[in-house]
Amino acid sequence: SKGQVLKLAEIFNAQDISFKQILQDGKEGDKARVVIITHKINKAQLENVSAELAKASEFDLLNTFKV
Repeated sequence: SKGQVLKLAEIFNAQDISFKQILQDGKEGDKARVVIITHKINKAQLENVSAELAKASEFDLLNTFKV
């Protein structure tokens, strides 16, 4: 639905995390797979944003990677 990227940006911004790149891979019905690459973040930021995404009913967090 409309405004989902804005909601993602708000969740990430609340943890002081900025996007480096966003990739959306097509759309199935009302769902789209989105890959977000961020600028450098720490472990606490990753844990906090993951927890917030898990709480948000409009998103399904499939995986996280920290390199």
